[in-house]
Amino acid sequence: MGTWSFDAPESQWQHDVLAELVEDLEDFEAGLRAEDAIPAGRGWSIPKRLAFARELEAGFAQGGDYRAAWDAALPSIHEAYPGLDLEPQMGLVPIGADPRSGLWEFAHLMSGELPLRRPDGELILTEATGVVLVLLPGGPTWRGAQAADPGGRNYDAQAMIDEGPVHEVELSPFFLSKYELNQAQWMRIAGVNPSIYKPPRLAASLLHPVEQVSWLDCMQWLSRAGLFLPSDAQWEYGARAGTETAWWTGSDRESLRELHAANLADQSAGRTGVPWTGIADWPELDDGFPAHAPMGTFAANDFGLHEVIGNVWEWALDGYVVDIYRRSPRVDPVVPWETAEAHSTRGGGFQDSARFCRSAARLTGTPSFADVALGLRPARSLDPR
Repeated sequence: MGTWSFDAPESQWQHDVLAELVEDLEDFEAGLRAEDAIPAGRGWSIPKRLAFARELEAGFAQGGDYRAAWDAALPSIHEAYPGLDLEPQMGLVPIGADPRSGLWEFAHLMSGELPLRRPDGELILTEATGVVLVLLPGGPTWRGAQAADPGGRNYDAQAMIDEGPVHEVELSPFFLSKYELNQAQWMRIAGVNPSIYKPPRLAASLLHPVEQVSWLDCMQWLSRAGLFLPSDAQWEYGARAGTETAWWTGSDRESLRELHAANLADQSAGRTGVPWTGIADWPELDDGFPAHAPMGTFAANDFGLHEVIGNVWEWALDGYVVDIYRRSPRVDPVVPWETAEAHSTRGGGFQDSARFCRSAARLTGTPSFADVALGLRPARSLDPR
């Protein structure tokens, strides 16, 4: 296409504005008005959203497939969660309880297909699989860590100043993703894969976690899918799964290797020649992955959550305040995030040593910060009655 130029600045300006408008209208026609499209950076097209809304309306109506699945599951769900008066949740479908944790799991319809289960109850995961949310019961839980009293709650010899004091919080029931959000799921929501390590570069499939996503990216795209980032307290509650040790596996880092529970800086990364200092911290460790691993590779904790130790750091909703634990609200605490200059990240990544991947460990990033070892684990609140 040729470039038009005009002698009069006003004429040039009018032409450029109109040309940009025409280009935007063409993009709108080709993308947002297309029948089944996810334009990069724009999300679902209007016809695709309308078709999905009609699918939900039919599926959740009396006699619909999704409503039937809920009707069949609710008696067992109520038995598993005494006192929780749960009703069908729009956009979610129950897929049964995890065979080990006993906690119920739900498929998030907007992010992909329902997973199937093997005869042993384990999920069969493909690139088409949507987000799997675990219903966590909440209740009282102890957050943080302390290095002063070996006999006290949440003792951790490596605890940092921003991890204390240990304090009790009360959490409402909520949904938390069984896995970190993978690249295929992000693409189905946002229409683009920003990850550095994606096929064929150190990633065999799109089941690897999405990375290079900022807190702002997460907030924008999760909200469009009816999801959100977990709070600091929710994330730690999920990662601990009822434990008070440094990692859910125990207080000795050797437990990470014994249970095959963590993807850390190790010899498999060292063989690629990367300069990560964490490799020297545990010379005997070789977890088999120089970068992040696909979802479900490492052992799940007692809530059925995978890769809460290492793999990629995970954004939390909260603004980051060093001493917030000293004045944290007790019920469903969240540090105000709307205007925060930094936000919490949790769980550690494949570039780190074990000490940075403890259940209580926190780091921080600005809202626009993105990194090759930073992703997310979606959450969702229960629909109000």
